[in-house]
Amino acid sequence: MPTPCYISIEGKTQGNITAGAFTADSVGNIYVQGHEDQMLVQEFSHVVTVPT
Repeated sequence: MPTPCYISIEGKTQGNITAGAFTADSVGNIYVQGHEDQMLVQEFSHVVTVPT
């Protein structure tokens, strides 16, 4: 069974992209205090590309 986690995303010029993403108004009864500027992640996949 996967374990959900929280992630914050900050852009170099945009600043905190996930600001206010996880509030009681936006997610309802799964809200967890202290994670207001993060997103709840259930699953992700990624690829790392190294410029050549």
